[in-house]
Amino acid sequence: MSNNPTDTATPVRPMDQRPPRIPPQIADGDTMERLFQALFYRIAVIYARAIPKHIRRLGETAILVMVDILELICKRII
Repeated sequence: MSNNPTDTATPVRPMDQRPPRIPPQIADGDTMERLFQALFYRIAVIYARAIPKHIRRLGETAILVMVDILELICKRII
């Protein structure tokens, strides 16, 4: 800038300045949780419709018994 009076800079007014743009918060955790929940329910419904009730009960009971046995074994080791 020179010292000539014709070279004047326009002052910046506070209203002309824009506040810094803040990006919107992305809720990835919430989105992933909702997708997982939808997928979980869809798989649960398919499982309940595809496998007869008596077979489901037999398999789920077998899993629970195995968990109980493993729990007893682990308590004796520790």
